[in-house]
Amino acid sequence: MQKVLIIEDSKVTNMYLSLCLKDDYDLVSANNAREGTEIIAEHIPDCIVSDLLMDEMDGFQLLEYLRQENIKIPTIIMSSDIQEVDKGRCLALGACAVLNKPVRSEELRKEVQKALATVNKQGC
Repeated sequence: MQKVLIIEDSKVTNMYLSLCLKDDYDLVSANNAREGTEIIAEHIPDCIVSDLLMDEMDGFQLLEYLRQENIKIPTIIMSSDIQEVDKGRCLALGACAVLNKPVRSEELRKEVQKALATVNKQGC
């Protein structure tokens, strides 16, 4: 079963995302991107679903870290207040998709499936 890392600082949203994906993927979770980078090294997920705005290390910094370390894991970014400039920055940094929160279950599953099917660890 493919592994998905959920990086989300809201426990309620983390639980919702887990419920959306638990039937199809093996899930691991992190409370922020700094914790996520530690999990990436330990668990090597097939896909990352991450919030954009978090304390300690945000989604932009996560994408920059992945690029700097040459880690080719498809990453989907979510935000409740995504501006076009931020969306463009995320995509330029290698995000596969940028989703508005609250994310609909069907949309999330579709984007994760698409990211996993088209990337094969080569990045988006």
